[in-house]
Amino acid sequence: MIQTVKFQGVYEYSGIQRCGKSTMMVKDLIRLLSFYSPDDVYANFRIFIDGVHCMETMALVAELLRIKAEKLRHKIFLFDEVGQFMIARMWKAQEQTEVVNFAWQMPKRDIILLYASNIGNSADVILRDATWVTIMPQYFKDEEDEEGSYIVSDVIWNYDCVVERGLVTPGVIHYQRLFDSDEPIE
Repeated sequence: MIQTVKFQGVYEYSGIQRCGKSTMMVKDLIRLLSFYSPDDVYANFRIFIDGVHCMETMALVAELLRIKAEKLRHKIFLFDEVGQFMIARMWKAQEQTEVVNFAWQMPKRDIILLYASNIGNSADVILRDATWVTIMPQYFKDEEDEEGSYIVSDVIWNYDCVVERGLVTPGVIHYQRLFDSDEPIE
């Protein structure tokens, strides 16, 4: 079902390390580029698509707050490893509260937030409450032919309380070539 709906709101990609969270984020970004220009995209990891704004995490947070203050519309934000800087309400800075509360207003401005978190309570609870869809991927690597690698995802529609199991994404190597999964998130 995630393949057939127009993205809107906040999406979480959650799972253990190296399970395909960032790959699925980039895959969904590619789909969104049918509706957005690369210049509308901001990320805290390097994506090898001309025009995408790639920056360190705190600069990305500042950019999100600037877009909020200027009431800009039609943007996409990708946060990898969100639990490293928006942890589960332990960091009670005003900036974090402002960012996570803005997640509720993003759909009104046609702003999409895609974020990856480790399983458990690694992300801010307010951000999780604002999340429309949770995607839980599991990566299957074909050791003999990387073209044969694929991801199987469970998708949870949080507000509808609907779970779709076993959605298969083949050919993930094409998405993995668009970013560096070994580069640390700063």
